[in-house]
Formats: sequence, C-alpha cells, structure tokens
Amino acid sequence: MTHLKRSHTPAPPKCLEQMLQDDVRRVAFFAVMQDSTASLSKASEAKKIAILQVIRNELPPPHSHDDFFQFLKSEHCEENLKFLEAVHHYEKAAKPYFPHPLHIHKSLPQLPGKQYESKASLVDLSANEAVKPQGLSQAEFEKALNQLRDMRSQIKKDFLSPDSPMEINLTSKLRKPLMDTFQEDLLHPEHFEPAYDHIVVILKSDAFRKFLRNPSAWKSKMSAPAAEEPKSQVAFANAKQVPKKKGGCQIL
Repeated sequence: MTHLKRSHTPAPPKCLEQMLQDDVRRVAFFAVMQDSTASLSKASEAKKIAILQVIRNELPPPHSHDDFFQFLKSEHCEENLKFLEAVHHYEKAAKPYFPHPLHIHKSLPQLPGKQYESKASLVDLSANEAVKPQGLSQAEFEKALNQLRDMRSQIKKDFLSPDSPMEINLTSKLRKPLMDTFQEDLLHPEHFEPAYDHIVVILKSDAFRKFLRNPSAWKSKMSAPAAEEPKSQVAFANAKQVPKKKGGCQIL
C-alpha cells in the first residue's frame, strides 16, 4: 500500500500591521529600560552627594552652594543656610584663640589638672579661656576678642532673637544653653555646634532631599511671573503690613 506524504505548508506570515505593532512594543520596552537605568543612575549619584559638600561649596553647579541657597530661598527657609555660614565664619575667626577642643568624649583619657563637667561628652572648662597667639600684643589680643564678641552678637541678633525675621527653629533644650553662653561671655566656637548640627539635620531631612531631586527647580520658580493680586487685597496689605513668613523648612 502506498502512503501519501502530507505536505507541511508553512504558516502564513504575520500581516504587516502586526509586525509593526511588535516593533513598536520592542522600541517602547527598551526605551523604558533605558529611562529606568538613567533614573537609577541619577538616584545613585544623588546618594553620593553629601549636604556638607554643598554647604562648603565643594561641588560645581547644579549642586553648588549658590544653587542650594537659591533653592532654599524659593522654599522660604534660606535663613538656615545663612546661619550655618555665619557660624562657619565665626569658627574660622575664633580658631586661633581657642586651639583646644571644648568637648571631649568620655572614652578618651582625662588629663590631670583639668576641670570637667559630667555630661554626655565631657566639657573641658579651661578650654573656654582664650589663648593669646605668640607674637600678638595684649592690645591686639583684646581687640580680636572684642571682634569675636561683635560677631557672636550679630549671630544672636540675626538668627536667635525672637523678633528676628531670620530666626532659626531651635528647641528650648538647644536654645537655652546657647543663650546662656552670651550672658557668661563664652566665646569658644564649639558652643554653636549643637545648634549647627540641628539645622543641618533639618535641611538634610527635608529641603536637601527636594534639592537633590530637582536642583534647578528654583530657576523655574524665579522666572515664573507673579500673579497679580486683587486691588482689595493690595489695599488691605498697604493698610496693614503682614509680618514676614519665617522659615518654611520642616521643623523637627
């Protein structure tokens, strides 16, 4: 008996429309993959940027100190960065006259003849005493200390006084010890450290994260035309001045 072989006819090719749809899907898939890779790369790059690098102006635009300042200005909390700048300038000016650290960790050996306060970190009371640099006359030394007092008074006036438009957000636990140093005429720059660290944490937890996501956002806010206020509101504002809004950064 003769067996007839079945002929295997090839499957009909896909229509042109179906092939085009497959190509579009492939292109869209690879585009999404590339965008995801780019987003991950940007996120990874942002994680490498430390806030202190930006504050110290160690990075180029768009992550420079000025970029961050303009961003904070658009968020109505630039006083925080101004306070950090003022403290940094004071530390540089005071360092030659206060060469010894004020706070000493408890794990370090205590030196004989030193007076310490028992706190979380030991406080070397003798470090509060200014040291006259070699080659400096007593008159020049006293003048330098008076300049430091003026700088501290300006910081207090600009950022710590309740009636200041640039008053920073400090807890009473931080504010009271710092204000006491003004009454006791303690000029050591480390007295500013708790407040300084607190403001860095505030910026890092809120504004800095927004800044890293879009460091140039402030440019669009600055270039956007201001909405014209109704005449009734303008007349009311002229009749009664509204106090300036204080920092808009998140308060911890």
